[in-house]
Amino acid sequence: MTGLAFKSFFYPFRYEKQFPEYNTNDKMLASLKAEYVTIGQRLDELVQQGVMEEYSKKITQEMSVKVLVNLAVKYDRLKEEVRDVMGGRVIMTEATRILNQGKAEGRAEGKAEKLLENLRALMETMSWTAEQALAALKVPEEEYPKYLSMLK
Repeated sequence: MTGLAFKSFFYPFRYEKQFPEYNTNDKMLASLKAEYVTIGQRLDELVQQGVMEEYSKKITQEMSVKVLVNLAVKYDRLKEEVRDVMGGRVIMTEATRILNQGKAEGRAEGKAEKLLENLRALMETMSWTAEQALAALKVPEEEYPKYLSMLK
């Protein structure tokens, strides 16, 4: 975890006593939002520099918003404004999408490797053609070209 990520989790505690003012004072709220914009930009820079991964950035943003939302439970305007700046409504969906996409790709790759392993074993032990082995493994015919090309 970078220092900025750690700092962003605890950033709301710095201003907690001023939440009532931030909630009602446009100028103060704009200043706080600007600070959160800066944090977001710095996190983007860390991703571009390769110091932080996109997923870690999203989780950092999400956790920062969650801390603020839990601290500012009585200050709806403050919560909404900062959540909008940090992308709180989208973050979990985006972070989860990135994670789920990676998991799905990993599962698909693992499944394909296992199927190829089984395919080769049937071809070797049973002296079957690739097509016979694919049929025995109940692979849909429209997927045959994909696996045939992977055998080469």
